[in-house]
Amino acid sequence: RNIHAGLATTAAHAVGEVYRTLQNVRCYSVLALFLIGFLIYNEGIQTVMSQAGYFGETALNMQPRELMLLVLMIQMLAAPAAIGVGWISDRIGAKTTLLACLCIWCALLVGAYFVSTKPQFWVMGVGVAMVMGGTQAVGRSMMGVMTPEAKTAEFMGFFNLSARATSMVGPILFGEVMRATNSANAAILSLLGFIVIGMVIVSFVNLARGIQQAKAG
Repeated sequence: RNIHAGLATTAAHAVGEVYRTLQNVRCYSVLALFLIGFLIYNEGIQTVMSQAGYFGETALNMQPRELMLLVLMIQMLAAPAAIGVGWISDRIGAKTTLLACLCIWCALLVGAYFVSTKPQFWVMGVGVAMVMGGTQAVGRSMMGVMTPEAKTAEFMGFFNLSARATSMVGPILFGEVMRATNSANAAILSLLGFIVIGMVIVSFVNLARGIQQAKAG
């Protein structure tokens, strides 16, 4: 009974913390808008990454060793590519860079619909490596500059919780489209909606105003 009471108290406290964070986030409208866009487009990106192996196996009959080599290639290219994206961001701005990365993701997903050979899949892998790390880094950088310093831990915790809470939406959509069409290509293409919607939302983010709101808070 004491254990149950303790769990209930902990749960009530957690719910209260989430509610207070939601109230605080609402005071920073630009940040809140960006977070919505981030969660949506990031869901698409994370689902692409998690389902890429299944796509390779199903659509191209790739073997585990081939997929492992592809993953290693992506990891080796992703780090220097992220540095390059950061360099570009410093020169043309974080928001412009992020939108450009998301446009590339859209092109990659459209291209994935037409992938029918292993060399084509490797080319797609190189494209993913070029934008994977940079997209995440620029997005988190934008969130960081729009987050009040005193509330960084609170907002980051809420953001991570929100990302986990929505993490099954993309895989469920992928699975449902795969079941309906029996096509891994169509299932991958269905994730385009996450990127497009998230990109449209991010396009309305006024980064300068978001930074002002953070400093005022």
